[in-house]
Amino acid sequence: MIRTAKIEDRHAVQNAEATASVPGIGFAEWGGGDMSLSYGTPGRRDSKVIRDARNLVFRACKKTRIAFLEGVNKDNVRQQLDEGVMIGSGNQEAAEIGRKHTKRTMPW
Repeated sequence: MIRTAKIEDRHAVQNAEATASVPGIGFAEWGGGDMSLSYGTPGRRDSKVIRDARNLVFRACKKTRIAFLEGVNKDNVRQQLDEGVMIGSGNQEAAEIGRKHTKRTMPW
């Protein structure tokens, strides 16, 4: 069974690497919206503290070799994939752009 870790607030960020190191964790998700609420900056996903939190979770995933889940859209999916985001949540348009970018075909 693959488990996920939701590292979505300022307390969880402090333990991101330890959390990502737990055996059986397959991927971790950061939550920009929840994170911004936790830091008292609701809706400000572009603030430095939120970007820093996101990057800390992303680095923890890379270090522990688990996948990182992040929201993607048609405008950022290529950049996210190139950066190393392994699981992107988004709409059909973003998925199609991502598949084309990575040359991934669907089995059906």
